[in-house]
Amino acid sequence: MFFLKKNKKGFTLIEMMMYIFIMLLITTMVASFLPQLVRNNLNIQARGEVLGNTRSALEVIAQEIRHASNIYTPTSIFDSSPGQLSLESTNNVPVGETITFIDFFVDGDRLYMKREGVVSEIIVSQKTKIDDLTFTHINSAGSYQAVRVSITASYDSPSTEIQEKSSVTLTTTASLRSY
Repeated sequence: MFFLKKNKKGFTLIEMMMYIFIMLLITTMVASFLPQLVRNNLNIQARGEVLGNTRSALEVIAQEIRHASNIYTPTSIFDSSPGQLSLESTNNVPVGETITFIDFFVDGDRLYMKREGVVSEIIVSQKTKIDDLTFTHINSAGSYQAVRVSITASYDSPSTEIQEKSSVTLTTTASLRSY
């Protein structure tokens, strides 16, 4: 008797259905996780931008406080939000002056720095919204003066989820170094 070897090429119907089922399952899993991955990526990018901008703004404010000669209290607003800080400085004074003023304030969810004789400038990105700005004047019995600055910021987005997940609060304290 002759045994013929059958050459099996191709797929059976059951193998094809299993292949389609497995591919459909994998595609469904990827499709269900993809929007969440994209959303998480957007949240991480937004938080990173807000954190970088807020940290940079705090550094600018702290630097100006350290170089200031005095805190100008008549126009400063302490312990409330949005606060305002006005500093007297002998650095970069206008021609013919001996002292200049530097103000930090919030207007329309943006943080501004205003130097005397110069147009106000935004010190955070347009995408960063300032939710809270509080200055606290620390004045010891001696001549020591310092300011605690607290900023809460978020990403300026129509999505409340992105705004909430990107919100950061940073605080620093800087003292005047008027020797």
